[in-house]
Amino acid sequence: MPDTGWLAGGTPIRHSERFACIQCRVRPEHKKKETRRKDWQDKGGIEVAAAKRLTTDIAHATSVDGVLSILEGARLNRLDEIHYSASIYKMASLRRGPPQPLSNFRMFNWIAENFGKMLLTKSVSARTASMTLWSVATARDTMPDLQVLLPGAIASTVDKSHSMNDQQAVQSLWAVATLFTYVPAARSSLQMELVCDHLARRIDAIRGSLSMQGLDNCLWSIARLPATCLQEKLLPVILDTCREVLSNEDRWKADKRTTYSGWARLAWALSFLGCKDMTILQPVSQILTQAAPSLEGGGLLPLIDLVCAYAKLRIRDKRLLDLVAGLPWEFKYFRDWDLCALIWSYQTLDQAHNHDEFQAKLVREQRKRHLTQDHVKWSQKGYEEWEAFED
Repeated sequence: MPDTGWLAGGTPIRHSERFACIQCRVRPEHKKKETRRKDWQDKGGIEVAAAKRLTTDIAHATSVDGVLSILEGARLNRLDEIHYSASIYKMASLRRGPPQPLSNFRMFNWIAENFGKMLLTKSVSARTASMTLWSVATARDTMPDLQVLLPGAIASTVDKSHSMNDQQAVQSLWAVATLFTYVPAARSSLQMELVCDHLARRIDAIRGSLSMQGLDNCLWSIARLPATCLQEKLLPVILDTCREVLSNEDRWKADKRTTYSGWARLAWALSFLGCKDMTILQPVSQILTQAAPSLEGGGLLPLIDLVCAYAKLRIRDKRLLDLVAGLPWEFKYFRDWDLCALIWSYQTLDQAHNHDEFQAKLVREQRKRHLTQDHVKWSQKGYEEWEAFED
């Protein structure tokens, strides 16, 4: 998820008012201070403060109606790209339930028209371009009306890609892959080859600053976009960078964004690519298996992603299977997908039946939850695809 702390804005500089109560004649140096304060106000200081308060109000809204109501009460001619992108981001983050028809709101249509024009003229920052694209992708089909902004978001992303930082470039690539995968209706607006080419070149240029989370998001995106230039232009770069990071323990330990779930997602992304690269998978497995004895409850779940990735790649690692089977699993922490994926992994890899007792325990829980063998088989496709599975 992107850094959103900027949405709250800040506070303007407060000039001293300690001479305001002096009733006697003001000395020349005091007049100078008062003049500077008046100049600050005349130049828009008060407007800046109001604009920042508006972004704070948007960030604190708890509903789509709330976001649009806040904007209704604002001075529309003072709205800028930060207000627009903050509003779109906030609405996307509030997605839940059935699709919401935003076009029923007059204020949304006004935003879509004016912000859409701004995006198409490519007059926005790299941050705004990236966050807008990410927001539309996050909303998916629950807010289809946001997709009216896609042509402008793509145009601005291409135009500003050269100045994006690592987070902005990766989240833009993730957004394109997400829309292509889960929102087929959006594909015609994505300009796949153009946007992938620009983002691949930018990510290559800043590869040294990529976090482990950024690397696994890149791999996931490449796997979802097999028919693009990413396979040739970006995949070798990302795999090399993964090896570099894994060989430098100080580097990845210093990255506070790196989590056990992140390591597991890296293995999972490789499995989607069909990439059986043990120079990456083996160190990742070692990191997770060494940590396993100190983990408990839900903290053990990344091991399921790891063993399922190995199963997808048909890598039989007896030590990994022995370790996972012997962990103190508590089913109350399992989603249905976790259970099905673990069952499928052992059905696939434990051909020698070394862990029949463990598998029997899993199957008993499967029956309690009324999950079928079809659910088990479908789990190999991933959590989101499994969620969409219908009997």
